[in-house]
Amino acid sequence: MDGVLKSRGILLKVFSVLVFIAFATQLSQREPLPSAEKVEVIKQYTYTDSSTIVSAYYEFKSKHSVGDYRSWMMNLFSLQDPMVIFTSGDLAPMVLEGRAKFNATHKTKVVALELNETNTSKMHDLAYWEKQHSMDPERRTHPSYLLYWVWLSKSELVKRAIDMDPFQSEFYAWVDAGYFRNDRWNGQKMLQHIPPDLHDDQVLFLEVAMRGQELGVGGGFLGGYPPGIRRWNELFYSMLREHESEFIGKEQDWFSKTCLNTSGLCLMVQPGHASFGDKWFFMAPFLILGQNETGGSVRVPY
Repeated sequence: MDGVLKSRGILLKVFSVLVFIAFATQLSQREPLPSAEKVEVIKQYTYTDSSTIVSAYYEFKSKHSVGDYRSWMMNLFSLQDPMVIFTSGDLAPMVLEGRAKFNATHKTKVVALELNETNTSKMHDLAYWEKQHSMDPERRTHPSYLLYWVWLSKSELVKRAIDMDPFQSEFYAWVDAGYFRNDRWNGQKMLQHIPPDLHDDQVLFLEVAMRGQELGVGGGFLGGYPPGIRRWNELFYSMLREHESEFIGKEQDWFSKTCLNTSGLCLMVQPGHASFGDKWFFMAPFLILGQNETGGSVRVPY
């Protein structure tokens, strides 16, 4: 009887070991969700790419719901491009988890940066930004000056990503977290067809015709090579400082003014075939498929 019990005990131990090995093997085959520090080490030393997407995600009251933004953000996260994503500390784990769903943590750098830590937010005190909100002609749909901080920080955050250079890239592009409103381009690499006409000292924008504007600029995309992005940052933030007594909260208005103020600074992409949907998001098909496939064109305003 004792022999039988001993045999059963041995078999039970062997079975337990086999189950543990199988479970451990299954876990090892899944991409882990490491800490931000560990992900940074992995990315900095094992993954490089010629281009990098820069984006940011912050949660506060806006004209769209948090649910909408999180849904659209997952479409962005599905892209194969390496990404530098700025977010608040409490949302950093969620952002990493989003990229992990697409096995992309090895080409993702998440930067925990509170909005009030950006250089843009520190340009003025809170009283100034509150006054800016009172001056906003669209304040009913723009509930908070925090929105201005995100919009006006886009250029700054691209430059920060360039300074970090985690993937040794040559081209960087800001893409709004909500740029992809459906799953049409999920799983694609976005930054494939950079216009050869783009010079190192220029920046790339989407041109969108708007009533009353000499040059309509889409605010959801801003791209360029490091020299162009650095040049753009100096000119753009100088423009904001010069016009601080005016309403400066809406970035695309001041993108336009900065482009027009410096001849040759901006290369504009004009939307092509209507079959690609909303013209405000035309940079997605244009860069994924190329100029010939989409019917888009490029021009320098003057």
